[in-house]
Amino acid sequence: MRLSSRLLLVSLVTLLLPWAGCQYLRDMEIALRQGQAEALAASASAVAGGINAADLGPAVAPERFGPGRTPSLDIYAHPLRRRPVLDGFSDDWGLPSTVQERLSGNGFSIRYAAARDRGSVYLFIQVLDDDVVYGQPDRSDRVRLRVGSDGTGAEDLIFTTRAPGILTAVTPAGQRRTDVEASWQPTSTGYAIEMRLPADLAEDRLGFLVTDYRQDGNSAVLGTMPSLAAQPGWLVYRTAALDEALSRGAPPGSRLRVVDRFGFVLADTGPPAPTAATESSRVLRRLVRVALGEDGELPAPPSQSADRLDMGPFAEALELGETDARYRSRDSGRATLISARVIGIPGPARAVLIAEQDTNAILSATDRAATRLVAVSFVAS
Repeated sequence: MRLSSRLLLVSLVTLLLPWAGCQYLRDMEIALRQGQAEALAASASAVAGGINAADLGPAVAPERFGPGRTPSLDIYAHPLRRRPVLDGFSDDWGLPSTVQERLSGNGFSIRYAAARDRGSVYLFIQVLDDDVVYGQPDRSDRVRLRVGSDGTGAEDLIFTTRAPGILTAVTPAGQRRTDVEASWQPTSTGYAIEMRLPADLAEDRLGFLVTDYRQDGNSAVLGTMPSLAAQPGWLVYRTAALDEALSRGAPPGSRLRVVDRFGFVLADTGPPAPTAATESSRVLRRLVRVALGEDGELPAPPSQSADRLDMGPFAEALELGETDARYRSRDSGRATLISARVIGIPGPARAVLIAEQDTNAILSATDRAATRLVAVSFVAS
């Protein structure tokens, strides 16, 4: 064999060096991921163990999760960062329009949203009705609000008006409630009403019925209560004390949430600040990922909205007390670790602590190391 051929063969053998290095980096990445998962699981268990069922409030009352009961009757009050102006519009609530729930039937439809600060509960109801009736005794369009608790009982408040503007709630007996404020405004599709009531009046129950009177004398009702004979649903909301407790126990770069069995968010530390990632060639990074090996097909993370989380992936945690899993976002491609731990005694009223942390820092570190290794090895070869 000629000397040049032998030198070429020896040079090709050196190409095994980046392959061996990538295998080492892959083993290191697996160990780092396992360590991250174990650390997140330990943090979730520690934080969940420090939360008592009493800290969760009436949102986890056993009656709320009785057989056959669904969350459709419950109203979620989003946290407010500032006190809004009571003008019949929800633009100054600082919430996206997607938080509004929709109801339809009986010839008209409703959009509504609730919010809460430390001292007040707010409710916004927009009625889509092409036949609004004002100023007729006992025949005007109206909203009936039912508030209270299982301990103190329920109280009804009626909102109706002779003309749009500021109005005061009255009880069915005709007593005015000056501590409850409301504003009724006409819209191009019907009317909207924004109301504010003391938090201690709403307590833990809230429901409403909208009565739509027609010019022909007929009427229809629609709301979160099936009828006037029904009990209102629960008012579910986040508490500042629980938010602060989670913030103190959250590991760096993670997000902690407490949700009830229906998926309503009771506390949330919010997403962590994004970590700066080192940019590299997409082609080179893809080659590195092929060399290191992919994670395999991971499921998409649980779907979520501003107030609720899909509880399907956490059925095991609700039954067995804990679950750990990895997910990959279909949009960003990032892998995420999630550890779920139950809070409270066994039973339907259990809440779940969900700890979430992405693996981008580990992937970025191994990708940078593998990229340097491959580049240097090829240059040396």
